[in-house]
Amino acid sequence: MPTPELPHQRPHRRLRGSIAPVLLGLLLLVLVGLIGFGVFLGKQRMDQLQVQLGQSEQHVQELESRNQELTAQLGKIQDDRKTLDDQLGALQGQLSSAMAEVDETRNSLKQLQHRYEELDQQRGELQSQVATLTTQRDSAQERSQQLDQQREELERSSSRLHERLGLLERDYRQAMKQVEELTAAQADAKPSDAPAAAAAHPDTSDEADQPPEVVLPPVTVNDQSPDSSKSSTTSPSRSTALHGRVLEVNDPQGFIVLDKGSEHGVRSGMVFDIIRGTTTIARATAVSVRPRISALDVVRTKSTVPVLAGDMAVHTGS
Repeated sequence: MPTPELPHQRPHRRLRGSIAPVLLGLLLLVLVGLIGFGVFLGKQRMDQLQVQLGQSEQHVQELESRNQELTAQLGKIQDDRKTLDDQLGALQGQLSSAMAEVDETRNSLKQLQHRYEELDQQRGELQSQVATLTTQRDSAQERSQQLDQQREELERSSSRLHERLGLLERDYRQAMKQVEELTAAQADAKPSDAPAAAAAHPDTSDEADQPPEVVLPPVTVNDQSPDSSKSSTTSPSRSTALHGRVLEVNDPQGFIVLDKGSEHGVRSGMVFDIIRGTTTIARATAVSVRPRISALDVVRTKSTVPVLAGDMAVHTGS
């Protein structure tokens, strides 16, 4: 027995009946679209294939042209090969001649090797002789250098001695002049006392005719013995500084002249600092002392500044 249709089910059945044609239409529309899209894709693919076919035909033409060129080159290469074969035959003939020359050269080389061995032996002997001569030459050069150094030292010493002798001669002439002046002064001052002295001392008349003896201060050169410094009664105290001034500089001989002498307390061997301003530029040792001047050797330079006339010289007892 059929179930009776309810009133609320009737609208649903009518809705299903109206949707079915719509869905069928949509499906047909989608199907037509897909067919059109496939046709469009097929046409594009056909166009691409036509383009590729044209490119392939162009490539084939290029290959055919390249093949013709290679064929021509092959013919040329074959001609070149024939020419090279002819040249190879000529070279083989030349090679045979060269091999004969090589054999002759080998024989000559053996003779040269034998000669080379003889020369090498002679070279070894000559090298031994050269080594001996080189050793002798080096020894002679070393000895020559030593002699040159000794000669230079002797020349410097000789030059210094000549300079010092010049100073000594100058001082000696000054001393002799002073002696002559003193002798003349004494002879003029006591002419009337001579008879009385002769009467009082008749046995010493010969002595009265002689000039009075004048004692000169000793000239000391490089006298640095401790006894001489201790025996000096005019030596300054070690705590008292002695100041002087440089009068002259002798660069070639390495000595300077100071304006102070034995009368001022200078003794041979004293060490003076040479000062310019507030800077000590050198150190010097007294080697020749006179009453009013002294000669000093520059024994140590403390700077690159040269000693000049007018620089101060200070002895502090060191």
